[in-house]
Amino acid sequence: MTTIAYRDGALATDSGVWQGNIIAGTRTKVFRLEDGSLFAGCGASADRDECLEWLKKGALASGRPEKSEGEQRFGGLLVRRDGRVINIDHKFRLTPAPNAVWHVCGAAEEFLHGAMAAGASAEEAVTLAIAHTDGAVGPVQVIYL
Repeated sequence: MTTIAYRDGALATDSGVWQGNIIAGTRTKVFRLEDGSLFAGCGASADRDECLEWLKKGALASGRPEKSEGEQRFGGLLVRRDGRVINIDHKFRLTPAPNAVWHVCGAAEEFLHGAMAAGASAEEAVTLAIAHTDGAVGPVQVIYL
């Protein structure tokens, strides 16, 4: 499980790693690409790592990896240097996100939407999700455009 929130140039995630229902540790979940874009992914660590490597190679230029329907669900957010947000689905399809004040992905989405609707920053929303939901474990990781 991973909790991802983006608002005002800040991309924030929790850092927990699960094996089934067991919290197995922490890892980095938010990344800056060479072109200055930001990326965070949720779902299986192997899928996140594969997507990160694909994005580093220049996603659109390198073609999309074949992903089958049977694999674990994956999702992610790619934030371009100009602030445009792109959703990444479990088949690594890139879809421009709706023009919105904030974006969320992963566990505790409804909670994050509520926190951000009440004015929370991305980092504050993830911090609140860690404290009040079972889909996020800290510490919070955040990077800025």
